Amino acid sequence: MEFFSVQTIEPQQRFLEILPDIGIQLGHAIGRNRLQSIVASIADAEQRRIGRELHDGIAQQLTGGALIAQSLKRALPETMRTEIESMNHLIEFLNQTQDDVRHLSSGLLPDPVRADDLIPALRGLAATTCQRFDIRCKVGEEGIDDSKIGNDVTADLIFQIASEAVHNAIKHADADSIEIRVGMEDTFRLSVHDNGKGFDTNLHKANTNGLRIMRFRAESVGGSLEIESSTDHGSEVLLNIPASAMR
Repeated sequence: MEFFSVQTIEPQQRFLEILPDIGIQLGHAIGRNRLQSIVASIADAEQRRIGRELHDGIAQQLTGGALIAQSLKRALPETMRTEIESMNHLIEFLNQTQDDVRHLSSGLLPDPVRADDLIPALRGLAATTCQRFDIRCKVGEEGIDDSKIGNDVTADLIFQIASEAVHNAIKHADADSIEIRVGMEDTFRLSVHDNGKGFDTNLHKANTNGLRIMRFRAESVGGSLEIESSTDHGSEVLLNIPASAMR
């Protein structure tokens, strides 16, 4: 809709005075948003580099160590039962550590999540968490389907934030139950709630590197990320993203 006037409207002098400041502040906001996007991209690239080094370096060295231990065990005479048993424990430890490193590297080298795969990917995250850590983890959905998610970059960002929130709940909160919820009305909402030990947000600021990166990722698409927690009542990570960023 357009409006026209035959009368010339002169702008107020005060408006002309503050117009340059508005332009400067707008430029700063755009620049800050671009910087946040760049920082998030750098963090992702560094994460993938570490994942490759774990997979191609340490994991391979552990494999070699286990093979050497196997060879040494075979060289021991059968009468050295205590030493053979110790070698068996060493081989088992090396193999288990190798599996842990490979699992860690696979988490650092995930395939990008596409928009139409976001909900299945979140369900897969919950299933893997249940199986690997023997805790309850489920996904709930409210008013959302793949047709409302059309941006691959934003979908991958949402999945990474959800993964980091689940990881934090397991590592720091001693949680045995995690619920991932997604919904969409005017905004897209992601909630990751755990029943862990929680913390007093007035005493402990949630400013770890992981949480900073999560906030950078959220803000890079115009979203926001908040942490709600209280001692002995668990924690909740809340992500809100404008619907426009989902298309």
